[in-house]
Amino acid sequence: MLLFINSSKTLNFDKLELNIDNSIPLYIKEADQLVEKVKNMGYIKMKNNMKISDKLAHLNYQRFLDYNLDNNKYGKPSAYFYSGHVYQGFEASKLSKEDMQYAQHHLRIISGLYGILKPLDLIQPYRMEMDYDIYPSGKKNLKEYWKAKVNKHVLKDVKENENILINLASKEYSQILEPIRSKIRWIDIHFRDTINGKYRFVTLYGKKARGMMTSYIIQNRINDIESIKSFDMQGYYFSKEKSDESNLVFLREQI
Repeated sequence: MLLFINSSKTLNFDKLELNIDNSIPLYIKEADQLVEKVKNMGYIKMKNNMKISDKLAHLNYQRFLDYNLDNNKYGKPSAYFYSGHVYQGFEASKLSKEDMQYAQHHLRIISGLYGILKPLDLIQPYRMEMDYDIYPSGKKNLKEYWKAKVNKHVLKDVKENENILINLASKEYSQILEPIRSKIRWIDIHFRDTINGKYRFVTLYGKKARGMMTSYIIQNRINDIESIKSFDMQGYYFSKEKSDESNLVFLREQI
């Protein structure tokens, strides 16, 4: 099975001492080109296209200016650098070296800047969400750009992993993989909490649960769909009634 999660906007700049080999992103040249495109846009156009505040725009543009095309071997591994809710649930720092080596073969991260990442790929500080209005190489948006780039590679990657894709990424990011959905076994994982008596996706809880599920599958070396259903962390339980062949739904009562 091949697991998919997405990148996060927030980053962890804490110093990392990791005794494990790192890797270079597959689409590093494309990432470099995107960075150069944003630099050439200038600050005002970048801010308007990304629809972000002045504070975020200044921080983000400076990161693009500081991005070093000649130092792509430097940086921090993606699974440790991202620090959003998914990664708070994933807790890469608590995984063993063997766990991370397993993750390197079975986990992929969808990124607006890098396309597809492995957890040990070195990345530099950035913020580029998949829905930003950046128009690279004549494409109308980033989704269109990466959709054309990554699907051939991802399809081969999934087929080498039992032809099963486990989607734990948000719709915004997983949409770029839609062209291969019909060619593989695609399983979406859903988490629902009770709010006022109704089951709903709660962003904070649901995103952390995606990370916990990712870590659970990696630590337990799960390679079949049936075993995923045993996940029961933080009060979540598998709902056979609400699930089907393509969707595994996990519920949790009000906490």
